[in-house]
Amino acid sequence: MSRWMLLAIVFCCGLLAAQNRDVNRQIAVFNRCATLECQLSEAVKIAETYIETDHQDKAQQWIDYAKKINQLHPSDSISYFLTSLQTEAFYYMELFPFAIHEAEKGIEIGKTLKDSAFLADAYFFKGINEIETAELQSAEQALWLAKNYYPKRVGKHLRTLIGKAYVYNNLAQLKLKNKEIDSALYYNKKAYALAKTNSNFRGVVNGEQTFGLLYAEKKQIDSARWYLEKSIASAEKYGMRDIVALNCAYLMHWYTNDAQKVNALYVKGLAIIENSEVNNSYQRYFYVTALEVFQQMGDTKQILALQQKIISISEDTNDRARHFTQKITDQYVKNENKLLVAKINELNQSRNIAILQLVVALFGFLVLLFVALFFRRKNKLQQLLLDQKNEISKDLHDDIGSELGSILINANLLAKTQPSDKQQFLIGKINHTGTEISQRLNAFIWSLNTEHNTVRDFCEYAKRYSQNLFEGSDVVFHYSEKVADVDQKILNGYLRKNLFFCIKEALNNAVKHARATRIELSVSATEKHLTVVVRDNGIGLQQPHGMGNGLQNIRKRMQAVRGSVQLESHQGLQITLTIALAT
Repeated sequence: MSRWMLLAIVFCCGLLAAQNRDVNRQIAVFNRCATLECQLSEAVKIAETYIETDHQDKAQQWIDYAKKINQLHPSDSISYFLTSLQTEAFYYMELFPFAIHEAEKGIEIGKTLKDSAFLADAYFFKGINEIETAELQSAEQALWLAKNYYPKRVGKHLRTLIGKAYVYNNLAQLKLKNKEIDSALYYNKKAYALAKTNSNFRGVVNGEQTFGLLYAEKKQIDSARWYLEKSIASAEKYGMRDIVALNCAYLMHWYTNDAQKVNALYVKGLAIIENSEVNNSYQRYFYVTALEVFQQMGDTKQILALQQKIISISEDTNDRARHFTQKITDQYVKNENKLLVAKINELNQSRNIAILQLVVALFGFLVLLFVALFFRRKNKLQQLLLDQKNEISKDLHDDIGSELGSILINANLLAKTQPSDKQQFLIGKINHTGTEISQRLNAFIWSLNTEHNTVRDFCEYAKRYSQNLFEGSDVVFHYSEKVADVDQKILNGYLRKNLFFCIKEALNNAVKHARATRIELSVSATEKHLTVVVRDNGIGLQQPHGMGNGLQNIRKRMQAVRGSVQLESHQGLQITLTIALAT
């Protein structure tokens, strides 16, 4: 046995012993689990460890066990982790179509959960498997989606999700296949930097290997050889024997004139494969690459041996494919049988409830008919009431309004006939009372009128009344509004009337009791509320309840329309009235 072979065997045995200790500890923890939740969690971890150590058959056993536990209490998140594990296991078994199918299932789960980390992970696995099936355009799209979905921060999960360095590294390898060397170098540099920053050792090893292949493509052999040897050293340091074996095969290409060096590299890679678990995919890459070298060298014996090994791997892969195809087919048949039984039960149930459905439908039709007739009659009554309200409004305006106008005119005429002081007092009282009644009547008629019932109409009415009230007086009046966004919203008559009388009460109080010389009225609105603010520079509230009946009237009216009142007495008085607008 050569020195290289002996060293490689010792190296592999040491790694296997360490990894076996790790998985044995995990199995011991699993055996101590008292709950299904604990068993499920540990089964996922054990399966992941077996995948990492290239024990794919054992990994599959634990994945199947975890799936059975999850079926008892299904969880979308756990289902995703199991789908991700299954995808990775199929990838290393070279069952790429099955892996793509599982990745697509993972994508659907990620979309359902709206989890960007799951989506990035699933699209990554879809992309790397499509690279193996030569669907390069679809693979590039999947890897781009993985990059775009990758979150800024990945939380801790039951299963280790793919790192962003892997996404960039596989984009680089895809660009290498497409002979886009500059783009490949760009992505591999990003991958390598991320891997080193995050202490992602496999990412570091992959990055160094990819640099070697890229420089080889650029015919920079010294740089290529340096990076591949560096990758071997890193892989040996971190126990990644599959990459050590593959890099040995890549290095063989540049020693075709040195048979001893080629054989040493081949023996080293072969010892790793034969004495440790290396997945079929890496074995195939190693043997195919070594075969190319020995074909260049014309070594017939090695060529025949390697061809036999490649055939053996292909047969093993085909056997696995048949096994999983049969397994999936059996599961499909079981599912179809379940669906058939469910369909038969559904037909039996539908036959039993057909009459009930007919009765319910007939009852529903009668209910709808009754509701339609009810609302039709209700609309007719509402229209009749509206017509009567408009008629009352017209009669009040035409008859009572004109009579009040006549009283006011006659009172003014009497005032001009030089009556006695007592008569003058009575005439003034009649004039004031008549004016007040006339104004209240106008407000009442306005509240009944449904043609001018928007926020805009209310603002115009309040503004016009206020300007008329202070016209010719010493009071400086200022009006402002901000209701453009809701100026066409409807205010019912009851609400308009009460809000207007509150404004009127506040304005009259500012003039009569507060001795104000400046009064401001502002109206503003949002989608949900209308706010009226009356502000003066008078004496303010001298004591609690200083407005007496006026304040009480405002509060009662706002309570009636479910509004609110706020008072602020500072350099005058500010009254804020707020009501809700119908949505």
